[in-house]
Amino acid sequence: MYISVMLISYISAAFIALLGVGIMLLLLTRGENRNSKQYHTMMGFALIVLAECILYFCFYSADTILHHYSVHIVLRVTDYLFYGAVLFWWMRVMETIDIVEMRGIRVVSWICGILFSGTGIFASLFLMDDYYCFYSDQAGRYFTYLEMGMVVFTVIAVGVFTFEFVRNTVSSSKRLYVVVVSAVLMIWIIQQVSVDSSLYLGVYKSAWAEGVIDTTGISMFITGLATFIMLFREDFSPLFYTGGAKAEGAVDSGSPEETEDETTRLEHVAQQHHLTVRELDVLKLAYQGKNNAEIGEELFITINTVKKHMKSIYEKMGTSSRIELMYIINQKK
Repeated sequence: MYISVMLISYISAAFIALLGVGIMLLLLTRGENRNSKQYHTMMGFALIVLAECILYFCFYSADTILHHYSVHIVLRVTDYLFYGAVLFWWMRVMETIDIVEMRGIRVVSWICGILFSGTGIFASLFLMDDYYCFYSDQAGRYFTYLEMGMVVFTVIAVGVFTFEFVRNTVSSSKRLYVVVVSAVLMIWIIQQVSVDSSLYLGVYKSAWAEGVIDTTGISMFITGLATFIMLFREDFSPLFYTGGAKAEGAVDSGSPEETEDETTRLEHVAQQHHLTVRELDVLKLAYQGKNNAEIGEELFITINTVKKHMKSIYEKMGTSSRIELMYIINQKK
């Protein structure tokens, strides 16, 4: 039963992660947003989640099916490389997903990525055997304390950045996404260090063989599912919504009559929902697929001011995301 559940969790996680990567590749083939920072970070995160799922599926299969508990040094190095990369890319996603200014998040993302990957790779090359067991018990204890310290630092940092993101982001979908993924990843790294400490000291050669619960499969499944929903529903949804807003950077090929009809429809929506003149200006640009930074530049206002206007528009129109906003507007056709 245990083996079946764990195996299903890894397969499901890999499948969901593949769906997220598939959406990103679809965007690439359409030539949409491929040069944006947000696209690059989301693609990096989706790919590393998929890679982590595949790697642990291979580990688990070799361990439980082939009963081959030793891990080649190349795979151990890859394991630690992916471990740090997941944390690195997640913090980069938080930095770019809604252009929320969070001081120090880029520096912290590099620190966490390098510390987790670098120390693990060093230990794999010089201090441990093929079973993740340190040659010296003393070195194993010191490395465990070091990893615990890194985990505490990362949990505090991600918690602070998540709070800052939630406090400054208008979209409820993005807030929920960041809270869920941050919580899942922090639980994952805490559980990882508890398992690692036993491996480092040679308590057992395989956590799975001992029946120890591994949260990697379910953590990557939830992370991949949340990312897939986020990609489809929020940031890139206009690309799949043919009757709605234009994609970011798209060329307007509509006729003057269509443009005039669009303006009239937006003005009607503004009157119906009691929007202010400035909120109407913001709504027009959002309908064209422009992000907060572009709206701010065009209207000569700050990003925070744009967010306040968008929040007011959401509240007055009873929506929580841009896709819902576009749906309501297009219903007025």
